[in-house]
Amino acid sequence: MRFACLLIEHLPTRIETLQEPKLARHPIVVLRTWDDQVLDVSHSALAARVELGDSRSRVEQLCPQATIISANEPLYQAIHSEAETTLADFAGPVEIRDLGEFLVEISSLLCIFQSEAELAEKLLTNVQSTTRLVPALGIAGNKFAAAQASKQATSETGNILIVPNGNEKRFLELRAKQLNE
Repeated sequence: MRFACLLIEHLPTRIETLQEPKLARHPIVVLRTWDDQVLDVSHSALAARVELGDSRSRVEQLCPQATIISANEPLYQAIHSEAETTLADFAGPVEIRDLGEFLVEISSLLCIFQSEAELAEKLLTNVQSTTRLVPALGIAGNKFAAAQASKQATSETGNILIVPNGNEKRFLELRAKQLNE
């Protein structure tokens, strides 16, 4: 079996930046409206050690220059649902791991495409055209390795990282070593 994990990392902050491009130059913190705690943060706010679940006052202490935005959770859920529907229409049943993170079993699709890379490109293109956000995609022989591959996929890899069949253990060992350094 082969699995694909599609990841739209930091979906709330990316949607906010898409709606207001000038926000991209600033640390962004999205607070849930019902408890005033951090739902999502941009990479620059993460670098200031702002974490999910932090309070507004902690955010103001750690990253006073952050732009604080009240979460528009219905919008985030709508974009998430659009991505899910796009994947389901193309690849069949979708397992949701988190907001903006999806798993699909792709073995049956491999006979339609010449390669896993071609299938991955098609999945990315379809979701990107629906959501206007650039996702990352990992493919591997198990769900965990596919999820880790999606987290490691970057623009340098075309936002795709394919773990060759049978190399999942080696890939995960290298990933664990990188995370511990």
